[in-house]
Amino acid sequence: MINRADFFKVALKPLYQDLLNHSECVLDKQKYCLFCMQWGESFPEEKNSGILFVGRSVNGWINAELGEVDALFGDTENIETNIEPIFNVKDQMKWVEDSWGSKDRYNTCHSPFWRVIKKVSTEYHLEKWYKYVAWSNLYKVAPSLGGNPDDFICGWQFHNCCRILQKEIELLSPRVVIFLTGKSWSNPFLWYLNGGKEPSIKHSLDWGSDYTSELMKIGTFYCLATEHPQGKTEESHVNAIIELINKTTDNVSSMKT
Repeated sequence: MINRADFFKVALKPLYQDLLNHSECVLDKQKYCLFCMQWGESFPEEKNSGILFVGRSVNGWINAELGEVDALFGDTENIETNIEPIFNVKDQMKWVEDSWGSKDRYNTCHSPFWRVIKKVSTEYHLEKWYKYVAWSNLYKVAPSLGGNPDDFICGWQFHNCCRILQKEIELLSPRVVIFLTGKSWSNPFLWYLNGGKEPSIKHSLDWGSDYTSELMKIGTFYCLATEHPQGKTEESHVNAIIELINKTTDNVSSMKT
């Protein structure tokens, strides 16, 4: 029987090949990096279960340049390459916890994005929370030196990234997809996922001084659109996210480990 990682690879690799093919005449490959989703080793295999967190883009990543899709997906038997695979990396989501409080590398504790994800996740998974969640980004290509892609780079990759995100959701089959991006970033993707129509809001919650988080259902999964955590009050933000997640089920305890 094919394992989950191999099944994901078969589905995702052609989409990444299309994205890279599309980059040939547009990008200086030495200035951009490529991201692929990560999932914890205990992310539920049951349909419509688990939480997928989605950010805007990576702030620098494993490789400082774009490479061949075979190398990026670990299929290096017949090629020579210095490119590190970005798919199914050995530490997957565990690197977030391993880097918590680090003094000699990126310290995830200093990131509002990861602090919010950890606080939300530990509401449902008290031990080794990182094993049970998944993470992706709206935009897969980002500047190697950090920062979000500009409007041109976002527009250039938008359609391919929509296709990839849709496939990620199909493969992972989460109960909830949480967009920690701000609505101006997530709305075009939400419309795409909803067949080109604006999704209807099932529940909304105001929090902080001027923010609202919204819960929608698209097909069999829920989408929770909220702000990027940078500069926001974390406690009220986390509480709003948890309250909306709990509205997706009649049995909250079934989500906990």
